[in-house]
Amino acid sequence: TDGNIADHWVLAARVSLRLWEQVYDRSAERKLRITEQVDRALKLSQGSIAARTTQMRAQAFFGGDEESVRMAKEILREDPNNREALQRMLLAHRANGEDAEANIYRARLRKLPGGDPISMLFDTLRLANRGKMFEAEKSFEELFALSPTRIVYNLRIELLKDYFLDPKGAVEFVARIPEQFRTEDAIAGHIANAYISAGRGEDAVALLKRVPRDYLSEFAFNIPKGLLAGLAHEVAAQPAAAALEWRAALALVEKRLAADSADLMLLANKAQLQAVLGQKSAALETLRLRNELGGKENPIAQMHQIRVLVRSGKAQEAVDYLVREWAGARISRRCFLVRDLAFLPEYASFRKEKRVAAMIAEHQAFVQKARAAPSQSP
Repeated sequence: TDGNIADHWVLAARVSLRLWEQVYDRSAERKLRITEQVDRALKLSQGSIAARTTQMRAQAFFGGDEESVRMAKEILREDPNNREALQRMLLAHRANGEDAEANIYRARLRKLPGGDPISMLFDTLRLANRGKMFEAEKSFEELFALSPTRIVYNLRIELLKDYFLDPKGAVEFVARIPEQFRTEDAIAGHIANAYISAGRGEDAVALLKRVPRDYLSEFAFNIPKGLLAGLAHEVAAQPAAAALEWRAALALVEKRLAADSADLMLLANKAQLQAVLGQKSAALETLRLRNELGGKENPIAQMHQIRVLVRSGKAQEAVDYLVREWAGARISRRCFLVRDLAFLPEYASFRKEKRVAAMIAEHQAFVQKARAAPSQSP
């Protein structure tokens, strides 16, 4: 029947949307395909809630926020418990800073069978990104009680280390993470970073030896394991072992670059590895190439840039770069900048510079206050 065929087009559109959402394919062709798949589903079954919900999601992905909210409201009038429409309303109100309204939709989602752990997870991150650390902590506690899954453990250590600037708390939390999760790419990367920031290099080395993959590639992690392992050895005062790890990691990155010489993340990793190995001019040249090819200045890229500059003897240039980026940085971006600068041993001298020290102290005070009580930040 036409209804069954419509369902097939809905499924196809949802697969395409997932490819777009996960950044596997954001080509113009994929965007056009999503539009065509949604249109076909609607033509075959205009009244279908599934087709209209898929259309709502597509509108949200492609910048039609106002229209997607209007669609969500229409869907909820017919189907008050429609999970995706409730999710859309939660996200829209939270993004607009309308927290009271957002919490109403969050409560409605929690009442659905099984609750809605995915919405709660992303809502926790949105709160943290806005500097609402107290609220993010409470949100996580609700989520953890409902769904203590691998991704939720990952979120917890990420919150502690990256947003709350609490590497000690992150290290303490490791004992609560199930053993089978500790060697997964993202969680292992977070744990290793926490150990390194806490000055426990040997613990980071021991953990990374148990990670079977030589390249960590999951969520925000996209780095050769050897880069982290080398930093861990460096913190443990084992410079020869650090250099060994870094040389092997550089060889791995160069092998991958042979297949794709313009890969921006690989170039960023190559620049970092050259810098930590003391290949200063080569590191600066690789960084320049990465930036000329269109590398974006996201928080992770900013820390790559600062590491290369500091390790290459360009500390003053690194300070000037940090000051420029800091001026317009959102709260979440400042968290990612401070998390490394405040704790990693490699920045011990750099963070003594007056302007750097002032930025770190200001943001740490903000986070401590925001974590202790409900935040007044927008």
